Amino acid sequence: MRGSRILAELVMSNYSVAKGILDRMVLSLMKGVRPEYLKVAIDRDLHMYRFLSEGADEAVSQLKSRLGEEEFRRVAKVVTATLGMVRLIITRFREARERFTPERVYSWLRERRPDLAEVIDEHPKGRKWLEEEIKGLRKLLFGE
Repeated sequence: MRGSRILAELVMSNYSVAKGILDRMVLSLMKGVRPEYLKVAIDRDLHMYRFLSEGADEAVSQLKSRLGEEEFRRVAKVVTATLGMVRLIITRFREARERFTPERVYSWLRERRPDLAEVIDEHPKGRKWLEEEIKGLRKLLFGE
């Protein structure tokens, strides 16, 4: 059995291990999200779930041209693996699905990325934007 398969089996056998890994992966993905980016996303009503479902092809080609082929491949590998593991954990564990709500995500942000939670609090459309984002991501991940 390959090492990655063994690791996946270990993670999937225990929700608390999976939750810890999920938290760290999501936090590492969010390191690049700066408060000013989030504010622009809220101002312009831009959502990740739309990017993932509707405009992915165009966005990928734009990103590829900006980063260059080698850097794009490196970034794509990490993002793809991370999103795959996130989806696996979220779909496998009922607890993860139940926790993936606007309230819980906001609480998680408040604890781990207070700078982003502050943008959501201060923007007049911040809470509504977050609710739509989570609702859209839930639909993509769980078909809800």
